[in-house]
Amino acid sequence: EFERARKDAEIALKLALENEDSERLEQLEKDLKASKEALAKERDTNVVAAQKREEEVLARNKLELDAKLAALEEDFKQREAAMKLKVDAAEAKAKEFERKNFQTVSEMKLQSNKDVNDALSSARA
Repeated sequence: EFERARKDAEIALKLALENEDSERLEQLEKDLKASKEALAKERDTNVVAAQKREEEVLARNKLELDAKLAALEEDFKQREAAMKLKVDAAEAKAKEFERKNFQTVSEMKLQSNKDVNDALSSARA
């Protein structure tokens, strides 16, 4: 009878261990599932955070590029205006030169005509 009680105790112990193993296994599976869910949630959070950082960097870069572009456009406009002033000044100088040159040629023609008329008048007299 002692032997039977010992065998019953061994069986009970074995069943208890199996049951405990089964419960531990179930708990481990639950813990694993919870860990996977937490990891997936963390991954999703990290993806969203990375996308937000990327959007912020892109927005900051766009602002910098827009500012540089605006500065370049302003510089271009200023250079264009300065160039137009130089061109206008050069054209005005050229027109003044032409006017003076024409005036000088006209004066020379008048003087020449006067000299010819004076010479003709002297020759007739």
